[in-house]
Amino acid sequence: MSVALVFMPIWWAQTPPLSLGYLHASLLDAGIPVRSFDFSVKFQPIMLSAQGDEAGENAIIDDGKLLKTWVDKILAISPKVIGFSCVDSNTRVTAEACKIIRKLHPEIVLVLGGARFVTEQMFNINPALDFADYVIQNEAEEMLPDFIRTVTAGKSAAGMKGVWHRNENGEAKYGGNVEKLFLNNKIFPNFDDFDLDAYPNQRRIPMTFSRGCILNCNFCTNKYNDKTQRSRTADNVFEELKLNSKRYNIKEYMFNDDSLISSITLKEIDSYCDKVLAEGLVYPWSVYGTRVEKLLTQPYVAKMRKSGLNEIALGVESFSSSVQKDMGKSSDYDLADKCVRMFADEGISTRTWLIYGYPNETDEDFNATYNWLNIHGTRLKSIWVNPFYANDRYRHYRPGVVNYFVER
Repeated sequence: MSVALVFMPIWWAQTPPLSLGYLHASLLDAGIPVRSFDFSVKFQPIMLSAQGDEAGENAIIDDGKLLKTWVDKILAISPKVIGFSCVDSNTRVTAEACKIIRKLHPEIVLVLGGARFVTEQMFNINPALDFADYVIQNEAEEMLPDFIRTVTAGKSAAGMKGVWHRNENGEAKYGGNVEKLFLNNKIFPNFDDFDLDAYPNQRRIPMTFSRGCILNCNFCTNKYNDKTQRSRTADNVFEELKLNSKRYNIKEYMFNDDSLISSITLKEIDSYCDKVLAEGLVYPWSVYGTRVEKLLTQPYVAKMRKSGLNEIALGVESFSSSVQKDMGKSSDYDLADKCVRMFADEGISTRTWLIYGYPNETDEDFNATYNWLNIHGTRLKSIWVNPFYANDRYRHYRPGVVNYFVER
């Protein structure tokens, strides 16, 4: 009963995929043989955004040989079940891989998972069920072993919590939500199957301190997965760091939280930094993303820097107070300015995300961001600038704000 867990291109592979690390560890703990594959690290396109790289997708699909090579490597372990971790930028390539596998081995159970598969976005789930047997919604660490035992015994997983399938009428049916996980478990992500020296930052391990975010920004689809933020304890995270240090000889690590620093995590992060400093486990660490937080102080930031924090990305989005308020953020110009300065002044490499073209953005709003960058932009190492994208969640909360004109 072997299982293959797979992450296909296209993605900007900075670290091994954290999703597969958690699922891999969960299956091993349940005594289920598993192999994990990350093909994105061997294929590095020029990523224009997290939405993907269409030219890179076309290069893989049109060539065919590379995709077939990856499929052959998966099939070489004779899996009974293949699970694919999907993001916006790799689902199309994943679909093509599934079609090849389905043609060669129709008996293999194909299952997909990922944050894009939520009830509110059936336009992602319905097409996925055309090339896979099942789609899992929400966190799968606890339910996956039972799912694997069920389908490898030749039984249907229809009706299981967290599982989407098609019924005899071709309709997508859902077994209902699984309960949110208690994050302080002892099953930490396992990266044994990944070549940690093949990634851009060698021996860099992904970790997570929390899941979800306390805000409700109207452009953020992650709120479909987590209504609020759940934090691990400092002890639990530090235990994982110690394990990673011994098992993988890490050189650095990265927190992949939706928004690391908040009123919910602040106390635990402070305690975590104390533990790191007390035991001398000071590795360079970075933050994938965090919101602008009013409770931050310069001494707090200085302690994080001393514990190893060397790079952070802030979700400023705009330096216009009115735009930030309309987005549903809790910050304004002064707070965003203060946060950037606190991190940059401690010698922490500071990045930020910005959104332009927000529906209610005026010239004055745009100039507020432009002027800040013109005066203070050298404090930032880099800026990720994206045009506003009226996703499904924004259109739901703001009906009538965005109109689409189709030329006939």
